[in-house]
Amino acid sequence: MCTASASNKRKLFKTPIKIILVFYANLLFALPSSAGVTADTAGLKTWVHGNNYEINATGPVADNKVRASSFYEVRVSRVADPENYFDSFTYMSIPRSGRAKWLYSDADGDYGVDGAEFADQADLSMSWSSFLFGEDVWVEVSLRNGETFSSVSDVTIRPTVLNFVKEKMDADTIRIKVPYSSNGRRFSVEFNHQLYTAYNDKTQGDSGKLTTVAAGNYEVHTEPKNALLIFAEPIALPDYLTPDLSAAQTDGVVYEHPPGEIVNLNEVAADIIYFPPGIYYMRWDYHAKLPARVKWLHLAPGAYIKGAFQFTDSVQEEYKVTGYGVISGEKYVYEADTKNDYKRRLQHNSNCHGDCVKMLQFEASGEQQYLYMRGITLNEPPYHSFVVYPKPGNSEETDLEAFSMRVKNYKQVGSWYWQTDGMELYSNSYMKNSFFHANDDVIKLYHSNLDIDNTVIWKGENGPVIQWGWKPRSFENVSVTNTYVIHNRMGWNDKKYNTCVFNASRHWASDSMESGDITKTIKNISFDNFIVEGKTNCGIRIYAMANTENIHFNNVSIDGWNELDATGTVSEFFPMTNSADIPVAIGNELINSRGIKLENFKVAGEYISRAANNWNSLQLGKLNFDGALWDNWNAWVSADMSSSYSNIWLAGGFTNWSLVPMSFQQGNFNITLPLSTGSHQLKFANSSNWSAIDWGNTSGLQGQATQSTGGLANLSFTINHAGDYTIRFNPDTGNYYIYKL
Repeated sequence: MCTASASNKRKLFKTPIKIILVFYANLLFALPSSAGVTADTAGLKTWVHGNNYEINATGPVADNKVRASSFYEVRVSRVADPENYFDSFTYMSIPRSGRAKWLYSDADGDYGVDGAEFADQADLSMSWSSFLFGEDVWVEVSLRNGETFSSVSDVTIRPTVLNFVKEKMDADTIRIKVPYSSNGRRFSVEFNHQLYTAYNDKTQGDSGKLTTVAAGNYEVHTEPKNALLIFAEPIALPDYLTPDLSAAQTDGVVYEHPPGEIVNLNEVAADIIYFPPGIYYMRWDYHAKLPARVKWLHLAPGAYIKGAFQFTDSVQEEYKVTGYGVISGEKYVYEADTKNDYKRRLQHNSNCHGDCVKMLQFEASGEQQYLYMRGITLNEPPYHSFVVYPKPGNSEETDLEAFSMRVKNYKQVGSWYWQTDGMELYSNSYMKNSFFHANDDVIKLYHSNLDIDNTVIWKGENGPVIQWGWKPRSFENVSVTNTYVIHNRMGWNDKKYNTCVFNASRHWASDSMESGDITKTIKNISFDNFIVEGKTNCGIRIYAMANTENIHFNNVSIDGWNELDATGTVSEFFPMTNSADIPVAIGNELINSRGIKLENFKVAGEYISRAANNWNSLQLGKLNFDGALWDNWNAWVSADMSSSYSNIWLAGGFTNWSLVPMSFQQGNFNITLPLSTGSHQLKFANSSNWSAIDWGNTSGLQGQATQSTGGLANLSFTINHAGDYTIRFNPDTGNYYIYKL
């Protein structure tokens, strides 16, 4: 119920908290507004955890408690009712969840390193608060521990392109106006007094080590010491992602797990496992191996699960992981190896990829499957957060290409360890409206026909932002749009093969120049509207192990380079060879296509182009590309983002061949329509009466349409699952993409 006004709430909760915290500054426990009043309406939903929390910035919390932020409190109000604020629980993550290294130490050399060393020594933390909204809201953030700020100019919202309205309420409280979006909003709230700078200390050979000491060291990046993230998500899930809990309880379709310890889910006789609001925990030496019947995990808002889930059989056509709850790996050690009793992997076992605990693990069948993942937050992964394996005995090329993913409003936080990768999407998948805090490869592009849009990224020191290397492979037709890298600590001072914003690393097993495969091809990859805030180490390192064609960077903006040596900051583009010393092909002369195209590539506010001669390794662009590839890349500045065509229409059997207008956005024309299962045909046209040009003459859900004026073939495609589909078309290139929402 919505009760209590904002003015009353500030009197009842906020002022006593300050007094308690100042008086007991060294204690772990205090009364946050988390125990206050919540909203549950069509316009706003917030949640708290009663008294089941700990304010603890140094050590593990009890199994039946969650860690509340030691630094921030968050409340939310509707703009239509701005004086009535409601509490939104503010969680917090700290490195290793406050544990020391267990059964390994700094004395063990490389084996003793887990990637969380700097974050732990620098006392970093990451707080976040989630709520659901259906209208414009005010988000009120209050500092704890007696901290204050002077003016709204002391507070930055990232991504900065959001440009939200900020208002100072008093010495320790700011409110931020968050306009409603059906895509949700994910952003960082940063106070100037919380900022620190990481430096490279030039030790450990050429790589160096991160430190907070400025004197004599290289500046790497500035970010908040105690981060605060706000996740405002759309209040309603679509019907097909909302289980009918009341009707299904009686026939065993749904198993509702009560809050408390999760002892054994390995024999649940239900299709759906539902977790109501509450705190759940598994043992540190157990993760759930779900039986074949289970195909859906649904987490209510306010459900917080300490554990991990493995779907052990691949019989389901559709899997779903939905809801706005949290799955946390805080109880697991780094590289928790199931073959070593969930302890850290043994030192002689250099790779436990197949056996280490993943937060979510699936097995593909080789038949067409779909995974719907919507709304969840993953906290403190001990290793890769998400992975899909082929059926035992099968290959990735057969099984994973048929495992299509539909990911929206996904969040990953507290990724302190190395190997806490982001997301790998398999063929014919999309991911939209997501946030990643990751300390390894964030977005992995290894498969065809991918659409990734509206991603906010906070990058740790290990690995790149975008990765499509590690071994030779073939894939095509990948679109990555509207990406915002708000922070990163990539700070190695020597030349690493797996770093920079964009990366195709050398082979995972060997740095040999002879790891190329001239039978494989990567082509038609586009990055549009890609913004990197703050200083970064380098832009692009591509060690092409496959033929590479039409990698298009369009409207990429990087605030600037950090202070590392040239070996750490230059971009590279290099073709690998096969064992016969034959290099992979870069570009395609037959269709006049280059390998890399940099259009509107900007560094420190300046466009980088060949015409301006500011591209090379000694200039602002820092593009140290192989000289033999001079004719296979280009950098230029286009006039604008407009299209050569003012209007585009679409017609198909599903419109009774009536031409309907498409809308224009960032160089593409788009329309969303319901499509039924089965075969379909369509054409695009630049007139409303078939009097000019039309396009078709191809097939598939993604590809390149060609002009078909004069009665040439339509564009044909097949839909396997009915639903709302977006159809995207660029008439200047002919590229199109049809994907399910």
